[in-house]
Amino acid sequence: MSRESSKHQDAGLFKRLLSKLGLASGRSGGRDGAQINYELNWEMSAMEALRVSTLGYASPAATSKLVSSQSETLKPAAHTEISASQPAMTPAKQAVRSDAQSVMVVDGSDNLHATLDKLFEHMGVRLVSARSGAEAQRLINTIKPALILVDAALPDMEWARLATWIRRNEQLTESPIVLMAEDDRELEHVSHPWLEINDFLLKPFNLYGLQDMLSKYCRLSANVAKPAVRGVLGLVVDDDEQRLVLRRFLSRKGYHVPVSCSPDARECCLLLNGSKEVTSWLVQIQDEDKCIEVVSEFDSIYDAPVLVGLEMAPDSSQTSKERGNWESRLLDKLSRVAAKDELDAA
Repeated sequence: MSRESSKHQDAGLFKRLLSKLGLASGRSGGRDGAQINYELNWEMSAMEALRVSTLGYASPAATSKLVSSQSETLKPAAHTEISASQPAMTPAKQAVRSDAQSVMVVDGSDNLHATLDKLFEHMGVRLVSARSGAEAQRLINTIKPALILVDAALPDMEWARLATWIRRNEQLTESPIVLMAEDDRELEHVSHPWLEINDFLLKPFNLYGLQDMLSKYCRLSANVAKPAVRGVLGLVVDDDEQRLVLRRFLSRKGYHVPVSCSPDARECCLLLNGSKEVTSWLVQIQDEDKCIEVVSEFDSIYDAPVLVGLEMAPDSSQTSKERGNWESRLLDKLSRVAAKDELDAA
C-alpha cells in the first residue's frame, strides 16, 4: 500500500471514529441529562484518544481533534504549555520556580503530547512538554514540576540516565518520577533503589489510569469526576507477547491494568505498583507447579479472585471471527467474576 493511500485510509478511519464518538444531542429531561450525556461522550473520546496515542496509530492533529471539540464548554483551568523554544533560566541567574499544578511529560511522541494537552487542561493541570531528554534538562532550569512522566524509549538517551540526572539535581531530589512504558519488563530495572522511580504507568493507558496516577501527586480540578472503569486487573502471564496482547485488548475494552508481569518479576512489580485496587487477577502460566505457587500465594494475600486457564490469545493466522470469539469468551468470564463478587458483597 502506498504512503498516500495509507494516509487516506487513516483519515477515513478517524473520520468514522470521530463520528462514532461525537457529542450526541442531550437527553430529554433538561439540562442535567444533557450535561451527563456530554460528560460521557467526552470521557469516551478521551479514553479512545489515549489508547490510540500511546500505541502510536494516529497523527497529533487527529488525536487532538478527538477531544478538543468537546473541551471548550467545560471551562477548564488556564493552561500553559512550556516549550524549549522559550529562553531557559540557569540556576545561577534565577531560582527554579516550583509549580504544584504542572506535570512534565518527557516523550518523543507529538501524538501523545497533543492528546495530553487537552486532557490535562480538563483536569486543571498544566502540561510541560519535553520531546527528548535534553529538552527536559533545559526546561528543568525554569520550573520544578509537581510530577515528571518519563517515557522508557526516549529518542536521545536512556531513560535511566535522565532519571539519574534528575535525582542529582538538588532542586528535584523529592520530585516524583513516573516511568511510562509499553514493555513491562522495564520494571526489572526500575526496582533499583539508586534510580528512585516512584511509579510506573503501563502503555496503553486509559483515562482512568492516567487520572489515578495524577491524583496521587497533583491537585486536580474539583469538578473532575473519576472516570468509569470496567475493572482493575492484574496480569501474571509467562509469555511476554501474550501478556502485551492481553493488556492492549483489556485496555481497549475499558479495563485498567496497573499490574502486568511475568511470574518471576511479580515481587518487584507488586512492590512498585501495589495491588490494593485490583479487582481480579488473570494468571496464565504453562509450568503447572509455578502456576499453583502463584495462585496459592495470591489466594492467601489478596481478596480479589484469581482466574486461571486462560485461552491463548489468537495470532495473525486466525480469522477475525476466531479472534472475536476469543474476545467474547474472555469478556464473558470477566463479567461473570464481577457479577459473583457483587453478589458475594451483597
